[in-house]
Amino acid sequence: MVEIIMLFSRFLFTSLMASVLIGIILVVKAIFKDKISARWYYAMWFLLIIKLIIPNLFTTPYNLFDFIVSKLSIDHGIDVNSKFNELSGENQNGMNTWSFPDEYALSINGNHTITLLQILFCIWLIVVLCVLSRAFIYNIKIGKMVKASKPLEDKELWSILETCKDEMKIKKSFRIVESENIQSPALYGLFKPMILLPTNIKSILSEKEIRYVMLHEMAHYKRKDIFFNVVSSFLQVLHWFNPIIWYGFYRMHEDQELACDFYVLNKIDNEEHYDYGATLIKLLKIARSSMYSFTMANVVNKNRGIKERINMISKFKRESLPKKLISIILIAVMGFIGLNTSEVMGESSSDMKPFNIPENTIYEDLSDYFQEYTGSFVLLDLNKEQYHIYNEMLSKERVSPCSTFKIVCSLIGLEAGILQDENTKMSWDGTIYPYEQWNQDQSLDSAFTYSVDWYFETLLLKLKTKELEKYISQLEYGNQNISGKKDFWNESTLKISPIEQVELLKKLYIYDLPFTDSNVDTVKSIMKVLEQDNIVLSGKTGTGIIDNKSINGWFVGYLEKDGQVYIFATNIRGQDNADGKNAREITLSILQDKKIYD
Repeated sequence: MVEIIMLFSRFLFTSLMASVLIGIILVVKAIFKDKISARWYYAMWFLLIIKLIIPNLFTTPYNLFDFIVSKLSIDHGIDVNSKFNELSGENQNGMNTWSFPDEYALSINGNHTITLLQILFCIWLIVVLCVLSRAFIYNIKIGKMVKASKPLEDKELWSILETCKDEMKIKKSFRIVESENIQSPALYGLFKPMILLPTNIKSILSEKEIRYVMLHEMAHYKRKDIFFNVVSSFLQVLHWFNPIIWYGFYRMHEDQELACDFYVLNKIDNEEHYDYGATLIKLLKIARSSMYSFTMANVVNKNRGIKERINMISKFKRESLPKKLISIILIAVMGFIGLNTSEVMGESSSDMKPFNIPENTIYEDLSDYFQEYTGSFVLLDLNKEQYHIYNEMLSKERVSPCSTFKIVCSLIGLEAGILQDENTKMSWDGTIYPYEQWNQDQSLDSAFTYSVDWYFETLLLKLKTKELEKYISQLEYGNQNISGKKDFWNESTLKISPIEQVELLKKLYIYDLPFTDSNVDTVKSIMKVLEQDNIVLSGKTGTGIIDNKSINGWFVGYLEKDGQVYIFATNIRGQDNADGKNAREITLSILQDKKIYD
């Protein structure tokens, strides 16, 4: 359920971004007006469809949406971290093992955001199912009505259709049916298209006007408008809660008719344009309650957009090559602005971190190690400056750092002068925790070992917000968002990707951070997990717990062996048991099989 809720939160964010894109399209239309032809205005709306279907189509270092903050965070779970430090023997696979403190975890009731998202998701799903059911039932009724309608026998109308097909260079066979229930001519059907006509069409329109109607419907077929009506209608249903998206698709359907008219006007003589417009007005008089189906394309539909259509027809001019080129360039620019999903600015809310991965990076399939978890593994061979990456997409995706943030927290505390060294003590305030190790005074080393949250929360409270923000900015730590609760690093607002974890640890290891070397040495000291013979292993686990289920596990650190340095970050996610312990075991298994750790 947690993964579904997270996907739903991204879906909501996509809906917000699509709303911004709609605003961009409408502004562009208002600025350019008659300078762009109708078919290109309609083409702009395909950017909206692409954005809703593929929200992360491509990335660049610059993005208009990065300053729009959308934090749909979930209820906090306290992190589990363990530091293992005593060699005890070998397991059945021959891999070194050591004893370590038990896992410590608490499930905390916070701001109940997860409950709110679950409620919103259930409401959204119920409405979607209801609306889709109603739409399908309505379309089934229309289908039955169409099947019960009479096939057209008028040879003159068939002859007009064949002539129009030839003009449009269409070879597809169409059925033509007529019914008293049909008030406006329409193209109907996604896979087996047919022309729907009122039974008295010849008493309303002349043969020339019927020809215009047929050309219009052939234009709908030629442009695959019914298919796009189905797609847009489905997207409207999914985003039923967003009136901006509904309005956007309303305008898209208006522009679809304008584009269809534009297509027809290019096929007929200039002197016929007035008659074509007059035909639309005549049809409007009989189509005030025209039926609508997402598998139907009407010639006219009530009063929707008729003024714009007549205005376009009256001013119609065939498109020049420069005008086409300007239109193509404009849409390309809008696509670049509206479809890329990267990030700039320190306060970006993006969950994806752009990263220029070196060309000599080795991409590996390590899925056998992860089993029931989704996750990623990043390893940097520091001596060779070579990355090994499993699951490139997730390696760039930011998630809560959980207790791995305590590496940085310790460094900041030392640099700010709140902590002097690893022996700096803080007094326990008497609050009873379910773990004995927490219920006593702590040094930095013991608090780091047993992941004592109150120690680090107390430390951060001694820092001014601006001072903390300065340090986080200097470290370029993830999305740099510390606006959440006092444990903002724990399934809250602060997020970081596995690649960013490795880059930060690299800078820590080579003393490339704006912090004093002595403070870096202290943090390196408390990070040490194992030191034996030619191997030194340093690291930190982290676990995010929601509703008593471990859904986010980390193990980050570095291993030194015979002068070689390997920096790593493993992140796993799942319905339960996705914790730091399992992330650590996966990491060590990979390192062992690579002959790095043995």
